[in-house]
Amino acid sequence: MSCDVGNLGRVGSRWAAADRVTVGGPPSRDRSRLMIALGQRRDATAGTAARRKGVLALARITELAQTGTVLNDQPEVRLSLQVTGPGLAFGTAARVAVGGARRANVDAGQLVVLVDPASREYQIDWDRSALVNGLVPARFALTGGGVRDLTGQTGPIMEILQILWAHNVSLSRMSEPGTDPAVGEQVQAVLRAAATR
Repeated sequence: MSCDVGNLGRVGSRWAAADRVTVGGPPSRDRSRLMIALGQRRDATAGTAARRKGVLALARITELAQTGTVLNDQPEVRLSLQVTGPGLAFGTAARVAVGGARRANVDAGQLVVLVDPASREYQIDWDRSALVNGLVPARFALTGGGVRDLTGQTGPIMEILQILWAHNVSLSRMSEPGTDPAVGEQVQAVLRAAATR
């Protein structure tokens, strides 16, 4: 099962050469591009299902191998993943193009994934992964004043991300959970618990 959806909507004209692909014979560069494009479209469907009814989980990278393929000037790697989350525990593999921030997330050894529990289809959430891996600051306002910095603290950050996901609070509104008092209180409870760890 593949998971990375990358630039979903942009298969377009870059893959126009696919109509020249012939069946049989050795794989051509154009055929490889077609297969990648078709894979991305399939992944888009899986990602959509995971986004609608999925849960956030953590995928630990247990193995990494170069595939020898380069996509948009980014090397593709094969990852073996151990996914754990609420009611989930399974192993899987993914082929993803890594470059820039994605490479830093892969190097950190863990990724946040959105999983459809029924089908186990999943999608890597690169932005949330950056938070969990400490690649971007994770600072939260405390109700009594002050700020709690959880940068790089996987457990508390995952708890907060799962609370926000369950209440449909987007990552861009993460710093405003106070719009729903129940969500705000749950986040504050995690922040208080993190202070005692």
